[in-house]
Amino acid sequence: MAAIPTSAGAAIAQENIDIYLPHCLDPVSLQDFGYAYQPDGTLRHIATQTPFKFLSQKHYDLLGNAVVEEIYRMMESSEMNLRRHPFPLDADLASEPSCPIFASANAEECETVMLLCQGSGAVRPGMWARALCMNNTLDRGTVFPYIRDAQSRGWGVLVLNPNENLGAVPTGNGAANANEGDAPPAVATSSSATADGIDAIRAAWVDVSKEEWAAKSRAERAAMQWIRDSDAPEVHMISAYNNVLPALFPNMKRLLIVAHSYGGKCVTALVRSVIVQSNDEGKSARFHSLVPAIALTDAINDLKRQDRKTVKSFMQQRTINWIASSKHLDASMPIGPEKSLELSSGHTDHVHTSESCRTSVMSLFDEVCRAIPVGKEDISVVAKHCAKLSSAARRNEVNTSECC
Repeated sequence: MAAIPTSAGAAIAQENIDIYLPHCLDPVSLQDFGYAYQPDGTLRHIATQTPFKFLSQKHYDLLGNAVVEEIYRMMESSEMNLRRHPFPLDADLASEPSCPIFASANAEECETVMLLCQGSGAVRPGMWARALCMNNTLDRGTVFPYIRDAQSRGWGVLVLNPNENLGAVPTGNGAANANEGDAPPAVATSSSATADGIDAIRAAWVDVSKEEWAAKSRAERAAMQWIRDSDAPEVHMISAYNNVLPALFPNMKRLLIVAHSYGGKCVTALVRSVIVQSNDEGKSARFHSLVPAIALTDAINDLKRQDRKTVKSFMQQRTINWIASSKHLDASMPIGPEKSLELSSGHTDHVHTSESCRTSVMSLFDEVCRAIPVGKEDISVVAKHCAKLSSAARRNEVNTSECC
């Protein structure tokens, strides 16, 4: 996350802040906050065309929530054509909390599926890094480029939501909360800066202290309930494989996984669950033929010395982890005995790694789809392609040094 000023006053000293205030006391949409995304994917203040202006921690967090809803809207747009589903799929929306996940509108037809899993923290479906979505560009901070790449190949997409583990209990009138797979709440239009009063809006959004806002957030979380089958990121991943993929993608024959940061730990938990804990040889055999490759982006390596050989070999034979590094993209990195293959992502900043190595991730997936027939297993393809990528990186490094 980008550094947050410790004092709102220090961040906006000597400036007239009123123009940056939300348009009402209870803003919902980006427009209510006075912001919009530009065609180049940057977030700009509508009136001033300036980047995001920090007013308070409350302002940062709730504007971040509006960014999440805007990303959801974009994924559901005609361009990306994903559909929002409640998680778990069989949630009783009138009585239990749930969270949204997103899948291709034509999921039932898709034989090859790309599963996208972000890291931990405030990031929600469609995001790699919230700070990049707010301070850089959508192509850097979201999974949108991966979705477009998958769709251009005719693949299905499933976007998970491993971090939303708590949810508000639906009210007694049966209305679902905002995270239950329904459309986002309507934009408030009844109140305005004039009606609410500039002083009241300033007091609510600038004068609120970080400590006061943190206490309110803790109280709200204390009133929430754990989401069934999603009370931890690892549980969410395992449930998505066992329940969501078979239901939404009944014709799936190949599963390609991209996971960032803590998402790597979720993937390893899934592998352990299927290969070891299920005690089901048929399920394990199907998993081996279903998942030809896993792409990790600066992900947590969760392989342990005590892991069974079957778990280690599965991860090490199918996985490449593109890590943060100052080396050229795809440059070979040293690996330990409990690690998967590692290459440079071509970027030193953790949050940028997913987009920096995307072309290499897609080349890996293209290769396994070309070289491994559906339903078959070939444990040599990923290692060979990794060597091919690192060899090309060495040539590029030599050519670059000679040019300089």
